[in-house]
Amino acid sequence: MPALRRIGTTIAVAVVGDDPGLVSRVQAALRREAFAASVEHGGRIRLDVESLERRPDVLVLAAVDLDRAIAEAHAVRRRLRGLRVVLVLPHGRADSARHALGAGIDGIVLEPQLEGTLALAVRSVLAGQLTVPRAMRHGLEPPALSGREREIVRRVVAGRANAEIAASLYLSRSTVAAHLSAIYRRLGVRSRGELVALVRDADASVRRLLIGPDAPGDDNPERGR
Repeated sequence: MPALRRIGTTIAVAVVGDDPGLVSRVQAALRREAFAASVEHGGRIRLDVESLERRPDVLVLAAVDLDRAIAEAHAVRRRLRGLRVVLVLPHGRADSARHALGAGIDGIVLEPQLEGTLALAVRSVLAGQLTVPRAMRHGLEPPALSGREREIVRRVVAGRANAEIAASLYLSRSTVAAHLSAIYRRLGVRSRGELVALVRDADASVRRLLIGPDAPGDDNPERGR
């Protein structure tokens, strides 16, 4: 217990949310545990760092939809290196876990369980762990892509257009487009940009599952990073 009290005197949490009641619940859940040195409301939709008294160690995204939360997580982590992000969702779908964690969100808490789980989730992400509700655990297994799909993903991440991909793999453009539509559905992304972000933000083991071993030349997604 002394170790937890020591952590509690050092960390700062910012909450972003457009539902005042939910924001108050987040603040109360953390303050009740005497966990954070400060718990500040940092904005309704986006984190306004300038409005905060302290640079946050953890950002809690509450009462925003998943796509908007992922976009904000991407944006804020580029500005604040080392920031941990916890997402509060109103309900859990298995595919939401993979989509959120793959995009760089560190933890997920379900809103009905907030009072009993939020402080635990924040502690966990500060310790370098990923945390999700048990109900969403089945969504964490990386989807299986075929060898052809991995070749296409690798070329997309390397910046190739569909016509270039088709030529390099001896496929028609329509076949490449059909493969990409299937890949988007399987990975829970909606665009080329989201696919690239998902692969580049994934850890090495997941990246290998999505693109296979690194390829030389222009097909290597690590090129230019």
